[in-house]
Amino acid sequence: MNRRTPAIALHLHPSAAPREARALTATVEATDAGGLRLDYRLCAHPAGLRVPSPGPGGRRDLLWQHTCFEAFVAVEGEDAYREFNFSPSGAWALYAFERYRTPADPVAPASGDPAIACGWARGEFCLTAWVGAADLPARRDGAGLAIGLCAVVEDVDGSLWYWAVHHHPDKPDFHDRDGRAVRLPAEMLRPATLREATP
Repeated sequence: MNRRTPAIALHLHPSAAPREARALTATVEATDAGGLRLDYRLCAHPAGLRVPSPGPGGRRDLLWQHTCFEAFVAVEGEDAYREFNFSPSGAWALYAFERYRTPADPVAPASGDPAIACGWARGEFCLTAWVGAADLPARRDGAGLAIGLCAVVEDVDGSLWYWAVHHHPDKPDFHDRDGRAVRLPAEMLRPATLREATP
């Protein structure tokens, strides 16, 4: 069974001024181990962007203040969700929410630091991140995932540009439930274990 989505186009928020020709696409793959592989491909000229340099990695807050790739993951039909941030520096963040912008208790990554790989190839900046099954929201059998794919991209002048599959019309808001527009149905995912099915 194919567990990988086709390439999904992310769109620049309509409040942004027109930019040079760019495109940002992403794919999501359900791994055999029950986690997710997220691939982002940004078409841009290297001289036009600020991309954090590789560093020691580790958990960091405020990654969205610079170029950062993100995913918001919920079980279909549920209010709770998790936010994942991946920086080209190798730093990452994980946040849990009970409902829209209402933080839940802090969570530590049960699967260890997410793996992040990135670099330039043929005029594209590519970033791949792997999320372990234990770090996804608890899922009951038969339930799929609703995922919001988005990114903050910093220009050389320090301007931030917001990309997402679906945008709130007024201002960029990656927490908007309607933004979780990518669906991974249950048949693409590993069957939920008893641990995953427990709230």
